[in-house]
Amino acid sequence: MKKIIYLIFVFLTTIYACNDKSSENKSKSDSYYTCPMHPSVESNNPGSCPVCNMSLIKVNRKDIDGKLPKGNFITLDSRSLKLAGVKLDTIKFSNISNSEFITGITVQDPEKTYSVNARISGRIENLYANFKGFYIEKGKLIYSLFSEKLIGQQKELIELLKYKEKERKNDKLTLDMIESAKNRLLTSGMSNSQIDEIIIRTKIIKYINFYAAESGYISKLNVKENMYVEEGQEIFTYNSQNTLWVEAKLFDDKNFSTEQNKIYSILPISNPNKKYNGVLIIAEPQVADGKRYSLLKIKIDNTDKKLVEGMQVKVFVSKNENNSKIVISKSAIINGKVKYIWKLAHDNTFEQVEIITGKENEKNIEILKGITHGDIIITNGAYLVNSEFLLKK
Repeated sequence: MKKIIYLIFVFLTTIYACNDKSSENKSKSDSYYTCPMHPSVESNNPGSCPVCNMSLIKVNRKDIDGKLPKGNFITLDSRSLKLAGVKLDTIKFSNISNSEFITGITVQDPEKTYSVNARISGRIENLYANFKGFYIEKGKLIYSLFSEKLIGQQKELIELLKYKEKERKNDKLTLDMIESAKNRLLTSGMSNSQIDEIIIRTKIIKYINFYAAESGYISKLNVKENMYVEEGQEIFTYNSQNTLWVEAKLFDDKNFSTEQNKIYSILPISNPNKKYNGVLIIAEPQVADGKRYSLLKIKIDNTDKKLVEGMQVKVFVSKNENNSKIVISKSAIINGKVKYIWKLAHDNTFEQVEIITGKENEKNIEILKGITHGDIIITNGAYLVNSEFLLKK
């Protein structure tokens, strides 16, 4: 009997000692490693989860007070993040502007519109730029003119040159008269090379050719061949289509930003996939039918010649917003039954966070709930990270 009692005592003492030792070891271990996806996995050393192969994360018993992290997490090494093109950004307070569009129409750029006028009266002998829309290339022949007045001016120069040669006159008066005759020809539209030709050959040029000073398309044609024109009469106008203006009416302009040099996005209605950026030249106050509005005049680059005068376009305008909000790029959001983003938890581990969104524009969206200022989120590559998470889940 004494022997049995002794054995029971030894057994209980051993169990107590083991429990006490275990408790002592447990109290010494303030932290351990676990898997965000499988909290039941515990390890004293860093490594990979035996279930999903995710990297184990270090947790402190005091910090979590016996509770493991909740939510969906994924850990990716640096190489995987680079291959997925993942980019991160820190959440900051910002303003979001709501974009709306108004309809506009393309018009000539008045700064690139040129007028060809008759420099002297005469008859249009040949008209080489002879229809609206004709493309005029700089330096090319555009028309020739027969002018009795211009022939008379040429004769005057030739007579003075012959007088100088015959009488061997090199006095100041004769030279000044020759110079004045040359200047009259220049004023009438003749070039220096044409005048030099008259001096060398001492012969009259019957038909005077005129050349384009700039390149562009004829927008208005006022004459035909064999038509008589007066000095100063407009022959045609043409404009370079390398730049155009867009005119658009903006009502309720107090709620929109119309600062000079502001950049606007412009989409042709006939080709909505082609985007142009335009610079606001001026916003002219207008009144029509008792309503006030601003007539926006926006300059756009058209070196690709895809736009022509008279095309309808959409002009995107932004409403003023003064309150700072949490705004992120739309590319950061995973859309499903709920919207969520991937937020950096620590190192290369990311947490899936549900969000509630508010106002949005073409590129950005306001976040009402889910993340806060200072959080770091994935802005590029979110869908690839999400696909990897679903595969490992």
